[in-house]
Amino acid sequence: MKFIPLLIRLEFREFCLGLVLRHIDDTFRRIDTKSGTIQQDLIIGGEQHTRAEEYRASVDSSNHVDTERFLTSIRLVLSQSNISHENKDFLLGLCKKVRLLTVIKTCFLTKQSGLPH
Repeated sequence: MKFIPLLIRLEFREFCLGLVLRHIDDTFRRIDTKSGTIQQDLIIGGEQHTRAEEYRASVDSSNHVDTERFLTSIRLVLSQSNISHENKDFLLGLCKKVRLLTVIKTCFLTKQSGLPH
């Protein structure tokens, strides 16, 4: 079972287009995630796309620990002062759309998100 919906995984990758590579690296390194290897046909262009996809490839969205780490990366992005309020609102809207509970501009798993308790 995938705990991180495909929509949020793909849109977060797109969201990273607005970040510089250093911020992408810092965000994922702070949650102890190393970049993974992606298939050549998944490289869709742009360094930010590729870097975000490499990190996303290293996250097993069916693993609870990896899921929590990925959500922590979203929380880290939301806490950064260099991210515009518009972009933060977009990311929060995605979290709500896939039924991730958002509290004080952060997101957590909910019962509706499918995570067994």
